[in-house]
Amino acid sequence: MKRIILFTASFILLSWAASSCEAENCKFCREVLTEDATGDIINDGYDSEAEYCGFELLAIEAKSPISNGGYTTSWKCR
Repeated sequence: MKRIILFTASFILLSWAASSCEAENCKFCREVLTEDATGDIINDGYDSEAEYCGFELLAIEAKSPISNGGYTTSWKCR
């Protein structure tokens, strides 16, 4: 009986520990379009903001801003 209780408690503890890290590795990110000449934000990306976690988040944070035709597209995460 003690063995079953110990196994159940261990399983619950490990399940809780594995899932608790997920929330720390997530952020809400959006693409922002800025005009280079004035620095004005053309599209703030709030309508397309999404949550990214783990490797997806790392890939987005590693992206450099892209300039094309006087406009720059970059990712902003919070």
